[in-house]
Amino acid sequence: MGLTAKDFTVTSPNYSNIKVVVKDGSLTINPRQVTLTSASDSKAYDGTPLTRPEVAITGDGFVKGEATVKATGSVTNVSESPVTNSIEIKKAEAYKDSNYQIKKSEGKLSITPVTDEVTVTITEHSGSATYDGSEHIVTGYDVTKISNSLYKASDFTFSGNAEVKGTDAGSYDMKLKAEDFTNNNTNFSKVTFKIVDGTLTISPRPVTLTSETASKAYDGTPLTRPEVTITGDGFVEGEATAKATGSALKAGESVTNTIEIVEGEGYKEGNYTITKLPGTLTVTASEKAIVITAASNSWMYNGSAHSDGSYTVTYDGAEITANEEGKYILPTGDEVTAVVTGSVTNVEDTVAGNNKITEYAVANAGNYNSIQTVNGTLAITPRPVTLSSETASKVYDGTPLTRPEVTVGGKGFVEGEATAKATGSVTNVSESPVTNTIKIEKAKAYKDSNYQIEMSEGELSITPVTDEVTVTITEHSVSTKYDGIEHTVTGYDVSISNPLYTTSDFTFSGNAEVKGTDAGSYDMKLKAEDFTNNNTNFANVTFKIEDGTLTISPRQVTMTSASDSKAYDGTALTNQKVTVGGDGFAEGESASYDVTGSQTYVGSSKNTFTYTLNGSTVKLSRMLKAKAAVPETKASNYVIKKEYGTLTVTDENVTGVVTKTHEGKEYNLNDMVTFKITVQNIYAEAQDITITEQPGVTITGESKFTDVQPGESVETTATYTITEEDILRGEFGNTATAIFSNGKEYTGTDEVIPADPNPHLTVEKTTTSSPANDESYALGEMITYQITVKNDGNLTIKDIEVTDKLTGNIGNKAWKIEELAPGAEKTFTASYTVTEKDILAGSVVNEATAKGTSPDPENPDVPVEPGKKEDPT
Repeated sequence: MGLTAKDFTVTSPNYSNIKVVVKDGSLTINPRQVTLTSASDSKAYDGTPLTRPEVAITGDGFVKGEATVKATGSVTNVSESPVTNSIEIKKAEAYKDSNYQIKKSEGKLSITPVTDEVTVTITEHSGSATYDGSEHIVTGYDVTKISNSLYKASDFTFSGNAEVKGTDAGSYDMKLKAEDFTNNNTNFSKVTFKIVDGTLTISPRPVTLTSETASKAYDGTPLTRPEVTITGDGFVEGEATAKATGSALKAGESVTNTIEIVEGEGYKEGNYTITKLPGTLTVTASEKAIVITAASNSWMYNGSAHSDGSYTVTYDGAEITANEEGKYILPTGDEVTAVVTGSVTNVEDTVAGNNKITEYAVANAGNYNSIQTVNGTLAITPRPVTLSSETASKVYDGTPLTRPEVTVGGKGFVEGEATAKATGSVTNVSESPVTNTIKIEKAKAYKDSNYQIEMSEGELSITPVTDEVTVTITEHSVSTKYDGIEHTVTGYDVSISNPLYTTSDFTFSGNAEVKGTDAGSYDMKLKAEDFTNNNTNFANVTFKIEDGTLTISPRQVTMTSASDSKAYDGTALTNQKVTVGGDGFAEGESASYDVTGSQTYVGSSKNTFTYTLNGSTVKLSRMLKAKAAVPETKASNYVIKKEYGTLTVTDENVTGVVTKTHEGKEYNLNDMVTFKITVQNIYAEAQDITITEQPGVTITGESKFTDVQPGESVETTATYTITEEDILRGEFGNTATAIFSNGKEYTGTDEVIPADPNPHLTVEKTTTSSPANDESYALGEMITYQITVKNDGNLTIKDIEVTDKLTGNIGNKAWKIEELAPGAEKTFTASYTVTEKDILAGSVVNEATAKGTSPDPENPDVPVEPGKKEDPT
C-alpha cells in the first residue's frame, strides 16, 4: 500500500510517547459472480408489446454504479410468438469485464389470441331524395363502432354488395349481412359483425294544384275554368296532369272549382304529397230584358168565341223563334211560357188590349233581372151571307110543289143562329108560277150587326111526270163480344126512293132472323123475292137488299205471369202465378198453365210459361141431378196475348261467396299455415274473378280466373308463417277478397289459433379442458368451461344476464345478451383454478344460469333450465 510512519499523527494528549510502526499488507480482489435471469411470460393480445424488462440479479451482483441490466425482449402479435427475453448489460465507465463472471438465464415471451367477443358495428350508408321518377342509389357503409379498440377496420375484408336502389317514394334497406365480412386478424379468435341498417329514403314529391276563381253574368251555360296551375316540384313528366271540374250555372250560385288529378302512365299516389287550392266560380243575374207579347188577331163572325193564346218572346231585343215543339227557348236554354186570356164572339166585342197575359213563367227566373209583358187585341168582322130560293117544276102527284130549301151562300149563317126557308107552294098547273119567297127565322143569339145579307128568290110550277120507285131493305146488324151464349138478330129497316110509296104498299114472306154463338160473322140472307108490291099505282117497284150481319168478336185475353225477386240463396226463384186480364174468359171456360220461368243466379230473366185451353167439363145440375156438358174453350173465340213477368235474383247481403279453410291443428312459431280458398260465381253471366290476400299472406295457387261460368266455383291456396305477434295475440285472422269483373267484391275469413306463448331458456355447460393426468384435476390446475345459452321457446327474450358464480361471472362481470330470438344461442367461455377445498370435496361442481324478459306482458319472467357440470379432483 506504501504507507509510512509519517503518514500518521498522534492527536491524544493522554500519551506522550507514541511510536507508529507501519507493517506492509496486500489486497486480493476476486471477480464478482453474477447470475442474470429475465422473466418468461405470456398475455392475451392487447395491441401493446409484451415486455418484461426486469432482470433478476443474483450471486454477488454488480458493484453499485458500475452496471445496470434490462431484458429487451418484446412481442406484440400472436404470429410473432415466442421471442427470447434477451438480457442487455449497460456498463458504466468504471466497469471492467474482468471484474465479473456473468451467467445469463433468458426467458421467453409470447402472445395468445383474444378470446373475448369483438363486436364490429357496420352502419350502412343512408341517403335521401325527392321522388323524380328516376332511380336513386346509395352505396357504402361506415365502421361506426368496434367493441375492442385494438381491432381495426383493416383487420377484416368485405365480400358483399354495399348498394341499395329505389325509384318510388319509400324507404329501402341495403340489407348487408354479417356473412359479408371476414376477420383476417389472428390476434382475435371471436369477431362478430353487427349490421346497423341504413336506408335510401325517397320522399314524396310536393305538388301544389291551384284552380282559377272567376265570375260572369248568367247566360245558361256553365261557368267553368278547367285549367289548373301546377306549382311546387310539379308532376314528373308524363305521369299526371290536373283539371278543374267546378261548374256554376245559376245566378247566385258560388261553387268550389274542384281539382281532379288525371293519372298518366307510371303515376302512383304514394310518390306525391299534393296540396289542392281550389278557386271559386260565381254566376250573377242577367240584365238582358225578356219581353213577352200576347198575339193580336181578327176573325170573321162565326158565332163562336175566338181566342189566340199565342205570344212572342224577345230577349235583349231579339225575337225568339219557337222550336219544333212550339217551345220558346232563350239563348240561355231556359224556357219561357205564358198564359194569354182573351175572347171575342161578336163584332161589338172588339176592344183594344183585350188579349191579356194573365200568367207567365221563365225557367230559372231568378237568373234574370228584367221580365216584361205586353197585351194584344182581338177583333170580329161581319159575316157576308147570300140567300137563294129554288126555281122548280114536277109531275103532278096530288101534293103541293114546294121548294122550302134556301141556298145559303157567302159564309152562311152561324149554325143555330138563323135559318132561311122558301114559303112558295103550288099544287096545280093553273097556279103556276108563284114566287118562292124567302123568310129568315132568327134565333135568340142572332144579331143583325154580325151579318151582311143579299137575297135572290126563285119561281115554282107543276108538270105531269112519273118516276121508278126503289125500296131498299136493310137487314138489322148487331156486334157483340163472345161470351159463350147464343145471340139472335131479327128484323130489317126500309127506305123508299119515292116518298109517295110507303111500307104498307108491300108484304114480306121470308124469315128475318140470324143466330150465332162462336166468334164470327153471320148473314141473315134475305132475298128480293121475299117481298111483293101490292100498290097498282106504281108499275115499276124494285126491292134492293142491303145485307146485315151478326158479328161476334173474339174476347181479348191477356195472360201475365208473375214478377218476383229475392236475394241470392243458391236455390231457383220461381212463381207459378198467372193472372188473366183484358176481357177474361167466358163463364165456364179457362186455361191451364205450365210456368217454366226460373232464375237461380244473380240477374234477371223472363218468367216464361205455356198454356193449354181446357176442354169440355161436366157440371152436375143441382136441380135435375143430371150431367150437362159445358162447351169447350175454343182458341178461335179468343185473341190471346202472353206477357212474361220478370224473375230477379239480387246480390243484396249475400254471404258465403268466398269460403276459406285450413287444417285444424295447433301452429307454433314459424309453422306454415296453408289455406284453401273457394269462390263461387253467383251471377247469371260468366265473370272474371281475381282473388287477393291481406299483407303477409302469399297466394300459392292461381289468383286470376277468367270466364267463370254461373254457379261454377274456383279454388286456390295461400300460405302464411306464424309470427311471435300471432302467438302473443293468441290468433291470426285471415281475410281473402274476391273481385268480380262486374265490380262486386266479396270476402271470406278464417281464424288460426297458434300455440300458447312459451318463453324458455336452456343453459348448457361443458368442460373444454382435460386434467393433466387425464383422470382428475390437481390443486392449482385450471378448468375451462364453455357456457351456451339457447332460446328453445317461441318468443324473443331480451335483456338476458348469464351468471356463473363459481367462475366469478356475476354482477358487473355477468355476461349480457341484448336479445335472443327463438332457436338462437350464444356461447361464452370461463375458467376456474382448483382449490384445496375442491380437492377435499372430490370434485368441482359448477352451475351456470340466466334470466331475461319475455315480451308476454302477462308472463314477463322467463323459465330457465340451468347448466350444471361436475369435474373430478
